[in-house]
Amino acid sequence: MRGNDFADEFEKKFGQEYKNAQIVLFVLPDRDEVRYRKLKYLTETWRTRPTQAILGKNFAQVNMSVLTGLWMQMVQKMGGICWAVPPYEWSGKDKAKSSLEDGGIMCISVNVSRSSPRKEGTVALVSSYNHELTLYHQRTKRMEQRKEIVEKDFDVFVQEALEQYKSYNSGYLPSFVFCYRDGLGDSMLENAIKMEYRQLTDKMKAQDTQTLKYRPRHAFIVVDKKTNHRFFEAQQSNRRNPPPGTVVDKEIVSDALYDFFLIPQDVHQDTTSVPSRFIVLKDHTNLTQAQLEDFTNSLCYIYCNYFGSIASPLPIHMAHKLSMHTQEVLQGQVAKLLNTTFYI
Repeated sequence: MRGNDFADEFEKKFGQEYKNAQIVLFVLPDRDEVRYRKLKYLTETWRTRPTQAILGKNFAQVNMSVLTGLWMQMVQKMGGICWAVPPYEWSGKDKAKSSLEDGGIMCISVNVSRSSPRKEGTVALVSSYNHELTLYHQRTKRMEQRKEIVEKDFDVFVQEALEQYKSYNSGYLPSFVFCYRDGLGDSMLENAIKMEYRQLTDKMKAQDTQTLKYRPRHAFIVVDKKTNHRFFEAQQSNRRNPPPGTVVDKEIVSDALYDFFLIPQDVHQDTTSVPSRFIVLKDHTNLTQAQLEDFTNSLCYIYCNYFGSIASPLPIHMAHKLSMHTQEVLQGQVAKLLNTTFYI
């Protein structure tokens, strides 16, 4: 069966055969996009089950590398932790460490995807809620054409994120909140502070109780993944790409902004490394610049689908994956799987 016929048959049987399943594995005969999108739509917006799809020819090869990757994706989608970089090592023995161990860290990221500036898009908001920074709460919503700033409902998401973190961590709220905002140009920075950052801080203050003022250390960081800068390491008479983890925070950075460049990933031969620029618009963490840079770099090493570093910190990568999945596969429909990384 192809396309809608296959999906319709699955829909009939789902309630009987798969109602108690934690995850559903589809072994597909080909790359039929109609079938794939229909299955994802049914399971993510209606039946609320994470799914994993693999081509039958790949599954039949019994390739351990392929099967290991498949298993790790399924574990992650069911809420497991494949691996994690300890998030506290960079803090050393300063005063921040005790606070980190008490309440932990929450990372938030925002990404907007659209097929054209003239069309509506999808904004994805994700937030980590475990100490390993690998489990994420998420929300998506429609974004008006030609708009990039989340003017409304960002505070609603922050409230949900804090509630999920508190529920998962025995009633504790995070001591540190890092918001990585992807996809904004320099002309949008002021509006990001006025609208998104204000909503973030207002909702954190709203957690105050009669006996406690909740003021977590926090940072609001804009990420530019499409910078035109390129860096090379001189080696005798040759020049090569800098090693992963290279940070540039002097000489060529802005005089007016707190920013740095990071090259988190090694690339193939004959390919030039593309750095990302991180603009720290607000920093109330009491961390040194080196600590913040090291923490940002460590977030590039905890993606379950890759044995190494990825091109951007995990929260940014997750928000991008979610917005693209919602826009292209779910056709803008909102998934009901709020605390499952079904989109990886």
